[in-house]
Amino acid sequence: MIKQAIKIVTSLFCGMLIGTGIVFLVVMAMTGKSPETIANILAKADIADIAVSCTMSMAAFIITTMLQIVIHESGHLVGGLLTGYRFVSFRICNIALIRHDGSFALRRYSVAGTGGQCLMTPPDTTPEAMPYAVYNAGGIVANIVVATAATAALLLYNEIPLFAFHLLIFTAITGVFFATLNGIPMKMNGVTNDGYNIMMFRHNVANRKLFANQLRINGMIQDGTRPKDIPKELFEIPSPTDYSEAMHASAVIMAASRKLDTGDMTDAHAMLCEAENHRNEMIGLLVKETECELIFTSLVIGDIAEARRLYTDELKKYITAYRNTMSSKQRILCAIAILMDGDETKARRIYDEMEAGRGKYMMQGEVKMDLALTHALIDGNTGMAATNEKTGIGNECVHTLTLN
Repeated sequence: MIKQAIKIVTSLFCGMLIGTGIVFLVVMAMTGKSPETIANILAKADIADIAVSCTMSMAAFIITTMLQIVIHESGHLVGGLLTGYRFVSFRICNIALIRHDGSFALRRYSVAGTGGQCLMTPPDTTPEAMPYAVYNAGGIVANIVVATAATAALLLYNEIPLFAFHLLIFTAITGVFFATLNGIPMKMNGVTNDGYNIMMFRHNVANRKLFANQLRINGMIQDGTRPKDIPKELFEIPSPTDYSEAMHASAVIMAASRKLDTGDMTDAHAMLCEAENHRNEMIGLLVKETECELIFTSLVIGDIAEARRLYTDELKKYITAYRNTMSSKQRILCAIAILMDGDETKARRIYDEMEAGRGKYMMQGEVKMDLALTHALIDGNTGMAATNEKTGIGNECVHTLTLN
């Protein structure tokens, strides 16, 4: 707790310094006064006034950063709707507005490293004809438009209340920052930005098809379709597979998920092992997701030692952090309880918790799959539990699950 408090205080202090510096530079640019003149004015200012200005700068920075995230994702939404995409979900931080069974609902869902996301289903067309530029560029354009409007307001109006002045400055700055960060083609920690996607899809129809397939899979699973009931061709894995491309690695994990839902643990395990062999090429989030599912398949096929190796303190924290927003994490905890720890009571408690709260999860098709898998584990319809290192319990191991 002390370390967290120190981090928060340090962050606030740095934010105040950065905010003050930005305002200082903007005032210089707008008034034409020299740094020395402004410094003299500040030296004569009351310390309370300076503290208020610093606090306003920090507050304005936080508010406008969140605002620009909303604006960016709204731009994607508008761009998608203009080109025939259908709404699936709109998420800011861990609150998502989703469309399910023809109505809208709020759900908790989060993806590490992202502040927001607007997901849509592309129009039914060929990969060659699929619109991609407007949908991807919508967020960039929206940030630029709002930043331009804020700059125009600063230039056109002389009498602006102090806090409104701070808000306009930071709206312009954060807007330009977001537009630049998302518009200049680049990868950040292995994740492609909007500009990179536009460039990639323009020159690579195969990746355009992969992008469309993954959006369609996401939309169907969110609406309650289990992976096994989604057309197999949508789970096509690119060949050769470039695991440094997040979409390629995601395709492998999605295909393995479908194998899980059909009960084919051997193939699912093999696919996940191949992905794990490329962990140094994959982004951190997908490495964690791969390792999570490898724990499950390792337990199912009887490799308890491998599951223990993978179940590090770091991965345990990741699974625990997302158990309330991703039902797959509850499934994995259930498998750990019953097959690694030999604790059937705990496994049943996890299953009952997931069943009781099934409606709170965003990905309803995944929930159905995870409930079926955990039900099969608990009811012993598989004959698959290998010898448990702690309890000595041993059953014959087969590499399929009998699912409902």
